Amino acid sequence: MKRLVSAAAFLFLAGLCANAEEIKNVWASFKPGSWVKYHTVMVSEMAGNKTEVVSDATHTLKEVTDTEVTVEVETTTTTKMGGQEFKSPAQKTEVKYPRTSEAQTAAPADGPKPEQGEEEITVAGKKIACKWIKVKTDTAGTKMETQTYFSESIPGSMVKTVSKGEGAMTMSTTIELVGYEVK
Repeated sequence: MKRLVSAAAFLFLAGLCANAEEIKNVWASFKPGSWVKYHTVMVSEMAGNKTEVVSDATHTLKEVTDTEVTVEVETTTTTKMGGQEFKSPAQKTEVKYPRTSEAQTAAPADGPKPEQGEEEITVAGKKIACKWIKVKTDTAGTKMETQTYFSESIPGSMVKTVSKGEGAMTMSTTIELVGYEVK
C-alpha cells in the first residue's frame, strides 16, 4: 500500500512535469534521515459486514545515490472485523526507487478528466501549500473518487489522500501525513 502511495506521488509529479526530459524522484532533493509518518484508515462494508484497517507507517530516507533512492518503511497495522481486533507485528521493508525517470506523455483517455487545484493543508500545526488532483471513475458499477494532495516541500511529496467508493461494496480510505522532518 505504501509503495503504491509513493509511486502515485512520483507519477503525479511526473505528470505535472510532462515537458521535462527527465524527472527527479520525489525523495531525491532531501537528505538521508528525512522522514514522513502517515496514518491510514481503510473502511469497507459489504452485505452488512464491516472491516476497518488502521495503519501507521514511517518512511525514512536512507540513501540517495546517482542512480537510486532508498527508503525504509516501517508499518504497524490493526484490523477490526467481526467484532474482533487483530494487531500485526511491526514490519520493516526497504524500497529502492530510480533517482530519475523519463517523462512520459500519454494520450488522453476517454472519459472524465482529473480535476486539479491548489489548497493549504495543516499538518502538525504547520500550513503546507499543496497541489491536488481529483480522479473520478466508474468501473463495473463501483463509483470511486480519489483526491490526493502533494507538496514538493515534504519528503516523498504526498500530504493526504482521500478515496471513497460506492457500489456492491462501500469503501473509504484516508491517508494523512501526521508528522515529518526535513534534513
